[in-house]
Amino acid sequence: MRSLRLLLLALALAVPAAAQETFRGPSLVDGDSIYVLEGGVLRRYRRSDASPSGELRLGKGGGDEDGPSKHRILSATSPDGLTWTPGDVIVEPASVPDAVLGPDGLVRLYYVDPAINGISVGIEDASGRWTFRPTNLRGADPNVLLLDDGTYRAFTKEGTSRGRFVVAESADGIDFSRPRLAFEDDRYPNVTDSDVFEAENGWVLYASIGPRLLLAESADGLAFESVRTIDLGGSVGDTVPTPDGFRMYFHRNPTGSERMTIWSASSRDGRQWQVEGRRLRGRADGPDALGVGDPAVVRLPDGSYRMFYKSFIPAR
Repeated sequence: MRSLRLLLLALALAVPAAAQETFRGPSLVDGDSIYVLEGGVLRRYRRSDASPSGELRLGKGGGDEDGPSKHRILSATSPDGLTWTPGDVIVEPASVPDAVLGPDGLVRLYYVDPAINGISVGIEDASGRWTFRPTNLRGADPNVLLLDDGTYRAFTKEGTSRGRFVVAESADGIDFSRPRLAFEDDRYPNVTDSDVFEAENGWVLYASIGPRLLLAESADGLAFESVRTIDLGGSVGDTVPTPDGFRMYFHRNPTGSERMTIWSASSRDGRQWQVEGRRLRGRADGPDALGVGDPAVVRLPDGSYRMFYKSFIPAR
């Protein structure tokens, strides 16, 4: 720990605090955050996680028994969107990923960042190196779209005491406009995790209500009204277009000896769905052994697919 304290002190003196940074070394002090690269995994901690003597209380995040401070984000790849090969941890602690391809073709990974109590974005360059920085989005459960004109549109869940989503827009995907109300229905006060996309006959929003989904619709993609609930056996969905319509990825909660797993369903119109089967499960001895959930999928320019998903940090 003494060597880690010295390294943190040296980096704090040598590297100016900034909102944007590409992390190359094992540790970095950046404003109110401390970043530690351990075993190829970038971990982010608050300065409050360091004792007065400079020692980091690694792996002992506060908060609920299960929350963003206990989660990590990993990625998987697929040639067809059906068969997936899991990969490595991208960032932890972090939760509720969403991903979009920017106008430059680079992946932008949005996620709930417990270190800032907000939403951060990671941008992966052509060499596979990630650059992380905070956005001004607030709330939780980011769902970010890239519109045809290059505008980023982001939906987030506002607060924790009522079921409402707000929407904001941005030219660069980092600095967003003042949010406006997109959805609120007193009959569904516990909705989370919006999944918004444009279908043939207007815009569609799916929200999670525990293990079920709520369908809402909109003519303009900005203001949504409830339609009905549906049951696919899971929730926290993310939908991508396919040649035949749409595919939704979602997770199913643990049942018996099975931990949380990721499934898919297909639809021609974005409203009527047929469950296809399980797509991803945690590896017995891997970094996602405790279960996988919250899938976010993008189709890459070469036609392959990339999934970002949540797993759980083992207790230490």
